[in-house]
Amino acid sequence: MDLTMELTDVLRKWRSWQEAQRLSRRTITSRAETIRHLVDFTGAQPLEITPDDIIEFCGRSEITETSAATYHENIRAFSMWAVVTELRDDDPTMRTPRPKRSKSQPRPLLDSQIERLFVQVNRRRTYLYLLFAALAGLRVSEIARIRGEHIDLEAGVFEVLGKGNRKDTLPLHPVLIAELRRWPRVGPLFSSYVSADEHVTGKAVSAAISQVMRKAGVLGKPHQIRHWFGTALLRSGVDVRVVQTLLRHRSLATTEIYTEVIAVMQSDALNHLTIKIPGLQNVAVDELV
Repeated sequence: MDLTMELTDVLRKWRSWQEAQRLSRRTITSRAETIRHLVDFTGAQPLEITPDDIIEFCGRSEITETSAATYHENIRAFSMWAVVTELRDDDPTMRTPRPKRSKSQPRPLLDSQIERLFVQVNRRRTYLYLLFAALAGLRVSEIARIRGEHIDLEAGVFEVLGKGNRKDTLPLHPVLIAELRRWPRVGPLFSSYVSADEHVTGKAVSAAISQVMRKAGVLGKPHQIRHWFGTALLRSGVDVRVVQTLLRHRSLATTEIYTEVIAVMQSDALNHLTIKIPGLQNVAVDELV
């Protein structure tokens, strides 16, 4: 074992391991940032982190319960990897308490707030961001990665790459189908401003939607549009099991043990989702840039 390995070397080796696991770039980056912060906070070598270091780092009063739980999970993943690869003999997280993750509550935007967003949007790209968020329930990182070839307008479905690089095929809302006929059928749907061959980042999508939210006087975060999506479907009487498939929650695996949700039910569910989008029926929508 080489306990004196530099942090950069350790993280490079760990990144290769995680890439071989096919973990998402977001997960890998988040984990690396946690270990860097831990090392900066403790002043210890990355492979010499002690249980006391972890307890002090995760127990800080200035961080939330959710952050503490996430940090501990990331440190545990790092420690387990170090043991498996024989870079250290023990897993220090096994001798630390596991922070409790507070249960998050749904915080959906109101129907009136969703409508105000579409009143304020003035860029076609952001308009489509909003459509994917409100009418497909996508996360900002999922919106960013959509490619033209992922969309089948004839079949009315598209492929989404979600958490953990999980791929799902979902139905398209009729409003999305109509708008997508204007967009490229190959390559990144939302290409980076730096390179047309690369897609934008989730942060860029989030920033664009957040800007519209501020203009509309809507307090909150873009992810709350996804909460609205699920809540609106449930309010419309859509079976909760169908809503789970559209949101692609991990807990669906348990539900699938005793029920089957077919694609027709998903498509029918989207037909219950209605929203007033000013300009949809007239030329105003063509004026978006």
